[in-house]
Amino acid sequence: MKKVFLNLLLIGLLLGGVFQQAQAQDKKQDVNLNVGGLTNQSFTGPIFTLGAGADIHLGKHVMISPEFQLWSSELRLDILQLNLGAALNFRLKIFFVGGGVNIPIIHTSTKTDVFGLISAKINVGLRINRIKLTAYLLTPFEDFFECIQVGANIGIVFYLKSP
Repeated sequence: MKKVFLNLLLIGLLLGGVFQQAQAQDKKQDVNLNVGGLTNQSFTGPIFTLGAGADIHLGKHVMISPEFQLWSSELRLDILQLNLGAALNFRLKIFFVGGGVNIPIIHTSTKTDVFGLISAKINVGLRINRIKLTAYLLTPFEDFFECIQVGANIGIVFYLKSP
């Protein structure tokens, strides 16, 4: 459990540094709240997701998108998994595409630290005004493209103003 808190602290410090750097450079920052779902290649059952993320614009076409998601199998509160992730996205007008990593932090049904089962994430999306639609594919680095999860979410975007 100590390892989980140290990893969360490290990720929080890194994300905080990215936000501070973006504010210092007057870069646009957006925060989004989203809901969605995912399943594996066997379609054995849905996993519902609730999450939040940010889009930190580093230029006209590049953004870093840190996020976290809470996963629930069959909407049961006794089976939850917290995931952290980040993606480097390239955008062209309302479309974006990118890739990154997804890191599960803790799973409540087993009460164990599942940190270390890092997955690659490939995503594509569409953002129109305050609505953000994203489709993504997750695959663990250990079993690359042998175990695949496919998901989608819809979110609402809030704009942060730099002081």
